[in-house]
Amino acid sequence: MLLASILTTVSSVYPAFLAGALGPELRDAIEIGERFFGFVVGGFFLGSALGSVSLGHLGERVGARRMIVLSNITTATCTGVIAGFVRSGPTLVAVLFLAGVANSAAQTSANKLLGQGVDPSRLGFAMAIKQAGMPSASLLGGLAVPGIALTVGWQWAYASASGLALTSLLVVLRFAPTPAQLAARGTKLGGKLASTRQTLILAAVAAGFASAAAGTLGNWTTSSAADAGWSSGAAGLLLSLGAVTGITTRLVLGWLADRSERIPMRTASVSLGVGAFGALLLAPRLQWTHVVAVMLAFGAGWGWPALYNFSVVRKNPDAASAATGITQTGVYVGVFTGPIVMGFIVDQWGYAPGWSLIASSMAVGTVIMFRLAPRFTVED
Repeated sequence: MLLASILTTVSSVYPAFLAGALGPELRDAIEIGERFFGFVVGGFFLGSALGSVSLGHLGERVGARRMIVLSNITTATCTGVIAGFVRSGPTLVAVLFLAGVANSAAQTSANKLLGQGVDPSRLGFAMAIKQAGMPSASLLGGLAVPGIALTVGWQWAYASASGLALTSLLVVLRFAPTPAQLAARGTKLGGKLASTRQTLILAAVAAGFASAAAGTLGNWTTSSAADAGWSSGAAGLLLSLGAVTGITTRLVLGWLADRSERIPMRTASVSLGVGAFGALLLAPRLQWTHVVAVMLAFGAGWGWPALYNFSVVRKNPDAASAATGITQTGVYVGVFTGPIVMGFIVDQWGYAPGWSLIASSMAVGTVIMFRLAPRFTVED
């Protein structure tokens, strides 16, 4: 079950982060500028934002397995179409938008899958593994630059993404419990929210400010590094370094959450604040600062979602899909607007003011998340 959730998370978000990693290649191949490229990446998360709430509620009614199967098929189709047919900016935006809708169904249903099948005492680490899917997708995107795009072409990188989605589909069909199996365990479809909608909406707002960096870091690190003097191959490896740091941080924080009495969302806010400092260090256009900045921004700045989603799922175990459907909307709005704003600022004034604004957005999210944390405590 955990493997199914991990592969679903990675494969569904991979199309967006692959586009970011392939930024220089895509801009040359289909002749799009910095400003429009923000819409390429942002379009994916716009689709996710628009589908999150409704598909989260639908997942409660029809079950996580069915929603994940549908999302994997859609993702495989979209990435296959990009590899074989997409050769213009507007078409790429449209296909990635549809892939983003599929991602919203996949993420909320994967949360539901974990909430149904994982021991509560191990849920923190399980959620951390699942949430490591985003930096894992970024890691794969970074490796795809020197390993695939610069050798056989960017189209083959998207063909591999289609293969990943199909692999995820096979694993889900093999291991995810069917509705009949869940019924035999006494698990019912469609639970009730324990958190108020106001609390979940405020959590979504905090995540929105925080996540402006998530999409921007994953999709602009290679371009930013290239602008600072790094080669395309080295910039891709730098992105992979950041992704590995983010994965490690999420796993460590998740493991600690199962063994700590501290409020996990409060710890998430502290992690986000450290990440904001890392993002600010990307503003100077110096090669060496990118190494330190990427490790801090990805490590701490991407560490918070593991504890954030753990808090939401733990508080709403019977309606994890619906609850995270609301909170994930804020995440998607952030990762949608972040790259678009970043693209506009970079096109007009350069990377320094762009990274400064992203760091400020993360700082705002830090404050809101810290104040909201007590509402996600769970009474024994």
